[in-house]
Amino acid sequence: MRIIVGRPGRALSRSSNLYSWAFVMSPALALLISIWLVQPWQGAGSEAFDQAFDRGLAALLAGRIDESIEALKQCLELRPEDGMSAYNLACAYSRKGEIDAALDWLEKSNAWGWFIGNFSMLWTDSDLESLRSEPRFQRLIEEVKQPLAVSGLPPAYIDWSGGHRAAAFMALFSPDGSRILTSSRDGCARIWDSASGELLVLLGGHRAQVIFCAWADAGRQVLTGGSDNTFRFWDARTGDLIRVLFGPSQGQPGALSPDGHLILCPLSTGAMLIDSGTGRQRHIASGPKVHAVAFSSDGERFITGHADGTTALFDVVSRECQATRKSGTPIFDVTFSPDGRWVVTAGADGIVRWLDARSLDLARSWRAHPAEVNDVAFSPEGAELLTCSVDRTARIWRAEDGALLHTLSGHGDEVFFGAWSPDGARVLTPSRDGTVCEWDAGTGELMLTLGGLGAVQRSVAFSPDGTGLVTCDEGGPRHWDLTTGTELAQSGGRIWVQLRNGRGDAPSAIDSHEVGWDEKPQRIEIDGARVGADAVFLSPDRGVVYTADEDDHGRLWDAGSGHLVRDLGPLSRDGSLAHYGSRWASACFSPDGALLVTAHHADGSVHLWEALTGEEVTVLGEDEKSIGWAVAFDPLGEQLAVAVGAAGGVYIWSPTSLELLHSLSGPPGGVTHVAFRSDGKALVSSNIVGAIRLWDLATGTCSRVLQVPFSDWARRVGFSPDGKRIAAATNDHRVLVWDVESGKLLGTIVPEKETGNWLAFTPSGHYQGTGQAIARARLVQGAISYPLACFAAALESPEQVRASFAGVEVEPPKLPTPPSLVVARPIEHESSVGERVAHVEALATEPLAGLAGIEVEQDGVSVPAETLARALALDNNERLARLDLRLPIPSGSNATRITLQAVSARGIKSRPERFVVRYEPPKRELYVLALGVADYADNALDLAYPVQDVDGLVARLEAQKGELFHEVHVERRVDRAVSNAEVLRLRDQFLLRARPDDTIVVFVAGHGVRSETGEYWFLTPDATPDQPYSGIKRADLESLVAWDKLNATKRVLLLDTCHSGAAFGRGARGERGIAFQQTEVDTLLERSSGLYILAATSDDGFAREQEGNGLFTRALLDGLEGAADSGDFGDKDGTVGIDELMHFARYAVLERSAGRQQPTFPKIEGGENFPLARAREGTR
Repeated sequence: MRIIVGRPGRALSRSSNLYSWAFVMSPALALLISIWLVQPWQGAGSEAFDQAFDRGLAALLAGRIDESIEALKQCLELRPEDGMSAYNLACAYSRKGEIDAALDWLEKSNAWGWFIGNFSMLWTDSDLESLRSEPRFQRLIEEVKQPLAVSGLPPAYIDWSGGHRAAAFMALFSPDGSRILTSSRDGCARIWDSASGELLVLLGGHRAQVIFCAWADAGRQVLTGGSDNTFRFWDARTGDLIRVLFGPSQGQPGALSPDGHLILCPLSTGAMLIDSGTGRQRHIASGPKVHAVAFSSDGERFITGHADGTTALFDVVSRECQATRKSGTPIFDVTFSPDGRWVVTAGADGIVRWLDARSLDLARSWRAHPAEVNDVAFSPEGAELLTCSVDRTARIWRAEDGALLHTLSGHGDEVFFGAWSPDGARVLTPSRDGTVCEWDAGTGELMLTLGGLGAVQRSVAFSPDGTGLVTCDEGGPRHWDLTTGTELAQSGGRIWVQLRNGRGDAPSAIDSHEVGWDEKPQRIEIDGARVGADAVFLSPDRGVVYTADEDDHGRLWDAGSGHLVRDLGPLSRDGSLAHYGSRWASACFSPDGALLVTAHHADGSVHLWEALTGEEVTVLGEDEKSIGWAVAFDPLGEQLAVAVGAAGGVYIWSPTSLELLHSLSGPPGGVTHVAFRSDGKALVSSNIVGAIRLWDLATGTCSRVLQVPFSDWARRVGFSPDGKRIAAATNDHRVLVWDVESGKLLGTIVPEKETGNWLAFTPSGHYQGTGQAIARARLVQGAISYPLACFAAALESPEQVRASFAGVEVEPPKLPTPPSLVVARPIEHESSVGERVAHVEALATEPLAGLAGIEVEQDGVSVPAETLARALALDNNERLARLDLRLPIPSGSNATRITLQAVSARGIKSRPERFVVRYEPPKRELYVLALGVADYADNALDLAYPVQDVDGLVARLEAQKGELFHEVHVERRVDRAVSNAEVLRLRDQFLLRARPDDTIVVFVAGHGVRSETGEYWFLTPDATPDQPYSGIKRADLESLVAWDKLNATKRVLLLDTCHSGAAFGRGARGERGIAFQQTEVDTLLERSSGLYILAATSDDGFAREQEGNGLFTRALLDGLEGAADSGDFGDKDGTVGIDELMHFARYAVLERSAGRQQPTFPKIEGGENFPLARAREGTR
């Protein structure tokens, strides 16, 4: 995973993108709100808030308390009711000793939702130490504990979308691929189930955004790093905080060493190394800003790349700099090769430099791109190098010589970084153009394009099996199936909501007929021409249509005939429109349809037009700056509201006299929308920092400020027809409804356009909804997240939801404690077993209501009740349940998914525990010992082909790596290397390593003779037929496969020598081979065993050479190639078994020698057939 670190002059933030709205009011619909899913817009107010917050937090951590208080108060002016700012302000006053002020701000931060997800900070934050003995603090703790009147449980809340409440920074798969870890601007990290998309664990505790996250300890722990300058280690299963480390004051996302013991942080003045166990810090690499850092794969070294072009190499143990190199231009990325021999750097000059990883000596360099290079990444095996550039391309290079293999072209903007699939066959490239492309690394061909993403992709990562992908941008993390190119576990789309007037009904069915749902800009057929429209507005009498078009013109059309009434032309003062999206989207007609007002986002100008003719009436506020971000007429057409852009206020004009009636002043923070109450006496406005203001137009003052929870902002706001409620459609796909008089939040609605499902819930915790909207929602208690449906018996209540939306006070429910479920086996979320049985052991408890049992699903199907009844034991008055269940892993599949859930007697369910159990046959290995002697001391004995025989057989068997065998181990000895002592040494030190499931093949080629006593000897180079005793005697040769200390149960000795049939006497001759089905190969290798000795000749026969090999060896090679499987004695199943090879070799040699050489099988013990090789394509 790569993290993009900002560099001078290379801003990575998303450019401003404007948005389109449709707003319709009719007697039938009290309120219709639509949200278009476009890139989030961040204005000047948001940037000012971020800058002020960063100053305040840095000052607080540095002990400059007064400076911190001043900056944090500025944050609250920009974003009223921001819980995070209020919390840090409380910490500042606490450290200053002003207890009452600290408690005031702490209570406000609670009221503004900060402790949702961050409640543990009340107990753990040392800055609050001076408050803990105060009665007000104790009362606050009790209040935080019981937000839903949850008896005996940690704080709880409903997570409506399962998503982050602000922009996400990183997304990473766990090592086993079963979970996804994400970090976000909302101050939390989250762990998700990668299969279902469900939230598993919430990690809250940072004071500010979490910009870095990583898995540690093989997925058992999580490391998070926040802009509060802390690193935190968490238990990945329970969410418990393990330890907190304090980082550098200006730290950026860094790197975690392979063993998880060290954290490396790039700084503006070098780098910081932090011991993750002790928290000890050491400032290293002092000097210019560090852009990139990397550890070597063995964790012994790390490298830093600097803004001044310096590359520095450090030793991890001594922390000393071992070498430096200067390139002269900024270094943007550094990486080690997988084998640790090389360091590769790239940067602003587009040159890739290949450096020695010990000395940093330059081995070679080349210009990889004509523009700066953002990222370099080795393939998993290190054979290729990927470079990604500002020039809109990525390129794949051969690592061996730097040759260009492929140029990956197709992106419309710069390519940030790249990621290799685990097998190195594919490459992912995210780009500023909002796409992520998948490429075939072997051919360079584009395989898949994922579009509609954000312009800043912060991270992309393959799943460990290479079939999944997780992307992360400011819109949040997204999980994709690369086999289909579809998004998994995605949440809602554009939002449509109706609130019916008067009766306080909950949301009704979603109406998708009023406004189109096209993802792309709408196109309208007018006068035979197709005009692309960024936004479309219809006059109240539906007689005139106004379009904001792709060519930067506004146009009026006759809705009946489709004829163009007038081209209003480009209205920006300087004609500069290139950097704006929906330039004309803010517009509206007067209630009588006579006037049209347009607000131009590019320059803030507001124009008033005659709607029927298109004649311009006037331009409002030409002398003002940054106005015209939103416009609205009151219902009587007597007032026109114009939002004062970044200044944060609203102008009220008379559309008839053009007199400025009111100037409503608010704090800075780009006003996004304005709407009048039905009587025209009040106005509501929203801004980009989440503040919603109610204005009394009689006095021109703000009567109330409402804050969108979770630091989000409203795109649209409006009054209900009776004026008693306000609804706001937010940037994160919610609709919030408040009571105007009390300012109390009545409820939240989350509709989904794609599915038609919706969810409505209240502050009391009651909910109602349909389908997947309920399935997606979670009840979060402390760090643990439950499916909302677990509490359906207590919380699902349409009556209470309707009452709350009508403004009736609803008593919070007494939420029962969910049963506890502890799974003892399987231990991990993903595990492997060596038999086709998944063993499940679990313990459930419910001390109050008692238990109904434990529900178990296997592969989405409920385990039958009778099976569970035999495996489940209830005792202690049904308050404790023990489950001991063995489930078969289905044949034909090597994995099964198991879900467990405890159920109380009240119907409340525990959080589901999900596991994947994979059947993995033991990783069987092949041990090959090959002996060949062609060169003898007595030259008259020299043979032509034994060495070729050895090499041919070794090559054929080595090809089985990754086929039948996980690994193939070979020891090859030829000519002078062959001796009796060496053979016995290889038996003791090589063949003895083979495990019971492994296979041993010993091959011998050369001269075999019989001594005067008739005993068989294999001649080593110095032996002769008359004096064979320095050779290898029969007993020692036999011991290579027959020694009782050998562990392998499958052993084969192949003898291509004269008189080889005499070596071991006569034995049984194998029967015709058993057919292998493709699915049975693993089973045969697992269960079969036997000792086979195949000899080239009879006891007095001669082994012949021809066709470049020994005749017998040639038959073996052909048989292993596949001829043994496809011939008369084969079963044509694609696998060569020992029986097939034995019979094929015998009859092939007989045929090719015209009966003069007869192979024999002098020894077969426990002769069960077992596979030796896959048949090659074309031989089957």
